[in-house]
Amino acid sequence: MEDGVNLVSPALYLSGDAGTIKYRHLWQVFDQIMVSRSFFETERPIFMEKPEMRIIDFPFLLERDDKFGGDQPFRTYVGMRYHGGYSDHLPVWWNLKRAP
Repeated sequence: MEDGVNLVSPALYLSGDAGTIKYRHLWQVFDQIMVSRSFFETERPIFMEKPEMRIIDFPFLLERDDKFGGDQPFRTYVGMRYHGGYSDHLPVWWNLKRAP
């Protein structure tokens, strides 16, 4: 194992249908989950039940993208104007378990 590992699945980069941010009409996986090797090397190892990151795209986190089509993150600010949303990035999640 290298000194660190990226827990984001390469398949997410290639799909184009999923992402954590949207620029114009294209979703991109900008956000990463990086951990060091020592994170997994303990007396009770931590492991991922399913080795993948999930992008949380609940409907309340999205809004209609009238300019480029589809949906986009419901942003807090659009430029300097307060828009009332949550973020320009969607949150990510991964499930860890500790060995018994």
